Amino acid sequence: MDIDLLFYDNRVVDSDRLTIPHPRIAERDFVLAPLEEVLPDYVHPVLKKTIRQLRRELLQAANPPGADGMKN
Repeated sequence: MDIDLLFYDNRVVDSDRLTIPHPRIAERDFVLAPLEEVLPDYVHPVLKKTIRQLRRELLQAANPPGADGMKN
């Protein structure tokens, strides 16, 4: 069984066995999308951005302006 701890309050833990917050949370929309529904204004304790901000940045990186061939 693999259990990913995303956050534990505002604690930051970086040891051989445990890293909190999860180091790749900002890269995973399947994590950010539901988190945004329940905690949109929660501030990531390391990145200092809200869940809403992290998700918007991820979505923008995946679909940059003009990527569809249309002019802005």
